[in-house]
Amino acid sequence: MSRSRIQDELEALKKRGIAQSQKDLLKDAKKFRTPEEERTLIKKLFLQKYKRNFTNTPKPSATSSTSEWDSWHSQQRKLALLEKKKKQEAEKLLRMYRGSVSTRNNKETETEVDKSKLRKGVSYNSMLRPTNGSPSKNEQKGDKLSSREGEDAESIDDESTIYEEADEEMKAFIASMKDMKQEEVEAMLASAEEDASVDSSSTLPVDTEAERLAEAAKKDEEDRLVAEAAKKVEEERIAADAAKKAEEERLATEAAKRAEEKRIAAKKAEEDRLVAEAAKKVEDERLAAEAAKKAEEERLAAEARKVEEERIAAKNKEPESFQEFSFRDVISKDENSQFPAEKGRYELYVSPACPHSHEILVVLALKGLTDVVSTVTAEPILQSLSSDDETEFFGWVFQTINNDDIPTEDTSFRNILELYQAADDTSEGKYTLPVLWDTTHRTIVNNNFYDILRMLNNEFNDYATYPEVNLYPKNLLIEIASFNTWMYDSFTNIVNECAVATTQESYINAVMKYAEAFDKIESILSESSYLIENTFTVVDVCLFCSLFRLDEVYNARFYLNTRSVMSSESMKTFCKQIFSMENVKDTCDIDTIKKYYFGNAIVPERKVIPIGPNFLDCLL
Repeated sequence: MSRSRIQDELEALKKRGIAQSQKDLLKDAKKFRTPEEERTLIKKLFLQKYKRNFTNTPKPSATSSTSEWDSWHSQQRKLALLEKKKKQEAEKLLRMYRGSVSTRNNKETETEVDKSKLRKGVSYNSMLRPTNGSPSKNEQKGDKLSSREGEDAESIDDESTIYEEADEEMKAFIASMKDMKQEEVEAMLASAEEDASVDSSSTLPVDTEAERLAEAAKKDEEDRLVAEAAKKVEEERIAADAAKKAEEERLATEAAKRAEEKRIAAKKAEEDRLVAEAAKKVEDERLAAEAAKKAEEERLAAEARKVEEERIAAKNKEPESFQEFSFRDVISKDENSQFPAEKGRYELYVSPACPHSHEILVVLALKGLTDVVSTVTAEPILQSLSSDDETEFFGWVFQTINNDDIPTEDTSFRNILELYQAADDTSEGKYTLPVLWDTTHRTIVNNNFYDILRMLNNEFNDYATYPEVNLYPKNLLIEIASFNTWMYDSFTNIVNECAVATTQESYINAVMKYAEAFDKIESILSESSYLIENTFTVVDVCLFCSLFRLDEVYNARFYLNTRSVMSSESMKTFCKQIFSMENVKDTCDIDTIKKYYFGNAIVPERKVIPIGPNFLDCLL
């Protein structure tokens, strides 16, 4: 019979010094007095296990079928073989770990046990069958089947299964012995001693005391020598492993050191390369920035020259009447200029009734500069400003605090005469609005409405709410100046010529010239939204402020009644478009405009006959 897995595993563990035999464990615990007690206990325990299995197996009745009896007999034979295997394993373990029985006695004992148990297994058929009368045919047939099954039980498959089950139960039994308490062991020994039904044929032979002691001493010496040899081998193995591990660690340390040195060198080289690249990049960026700065300076200088040239060209194209304005200084973004652009420094003196003041107010609204440049509003009704009755002069009067004709503390004036006199004006009677006043130098910067429009558009963008609004595109400066000059001479200023005409001929010439300009502008706006290349410019602002007064004032007051905005679809659309822009509506005060034109003696006594509005044309 081959060795069981339990034997192989326990022997291997013992050779390595890890496991102990069950006998050694039991002796260490001092639970048994003699080997005979130990052997008797193990035999008793297995026999009790067998009896329990046998008792718990239901026995067929006398009326059971042959197949049920055959199945039961087969099960009993398997139990017998299992009991045989368990006892064989127990005896082998005892002989192997205790060394108290010789090889010859082991073989004889195994033979006797096998014969005894096989005889028991064979007698199960006659012992367990019913005994009331002679056996029936079914019983005889069952005997034959049992005989065949007895032969089949010796097959390799059945024995292999039984041996595997025995191994598992033996292993569990040994494991349970380790955890037994002293009281449990004493109870098991007492139970084993009281049991007198154990078959004497299965009792192992008892050696004499001298032979047992001699065999035990020999076994102990062998175990000691084997343990010393195993210990020496283990120590040599451990030393070799330690030396090998130390060598491997040394080599690994050297390799790691070399790798670290390479990594540090590579890192340093990479850092040096990155530093060099960064320095080169910084230098390149510096050179590029300098080149860009130089190019930008040249571009700005060129643009400044171009702007100056365009300004000079535009100024040369200005109407001759523009030369009458005595203050033509400019505000600049340059902080070192005489009049730098600053928030809250400048004031605008305007009248909503004046079309040029209206243009200033519209640009302030479009650029969002109402909080940057303050405004002082004139009353619509002109008042006498001279103390000489012979040279009576009527001019603008400014709104004052509490209506007591007392100006504000710093810069406000009661009328336009005081304003010009405060600026040391040397002109004779040209006291016009709008006026751009510097509160720091306490002087007039400029009183030319066209200059003021340009400065508000260009120089205050750092403070503007809507700096993106540009009424003077650089690519259209020449066109703007040219168109504005034409419109001023042929359209905007013609209104004044018509107002002061005292003869029928001069009146008709002014009306016809205005009508011709009106028709030209109308044709442009019928094909485009704005006057110059369909781009919103300051020219459109000036046109809007003039058209806003045409139907309500110029038609009735100046007899300029051959054309009207309401009768022209394109003109009406243009005015609606400008009127709907951001905050423009707030600048349009038609009541103040009417008060000014109809409340002042600005039209001389004349005997002219209006030539419009040509009502007959709509009847024909």
